[in-house]
Amino acid sequence: MLARGLRLRSSRRIAAAFREGRRLSGDMVSLVWRAREDGLPTQVAITAMRKVGRKPARNRARRRLRAVVQALAGGLRPGYDVILIARPQALTAAFAVLAEEVRSLMASAGVWSGGGERP
Repeated sequence: MLARGLRLRSSRRIAAAFREGRRLSGDMVSLVWRAREDGLPTQVAITAMRKVGRKPARNRARRRLRAVVQALAGGLRPGYDVILIARPQALTAAFAVLAEEVRSLMASAGVWSGGGERP
């Protein structure tokens, strides 16, 4: 489970991120992010497309992404709302490959500064 401070749970902020945020996509994950003005720590919401599979498969994909975010948490820049959307390939990819794609997308978005662990 993600640390409490990392979790984005507000439906208003999630909707605002989808509505106003910018998007990047990789083979296994899509990233939606929105800058906030408050400078508080970045918060992350994780979801999975229905194309990933039935509920157990979507849960597994979300668990894998949560583990990646937990590993990258030390390098997240403050002041962002981030949504990670798992795609079907997130289930079968090696963990290191999935982690590298998430790190790369976050770095391209300017959300990850390069600190913390490198999965």
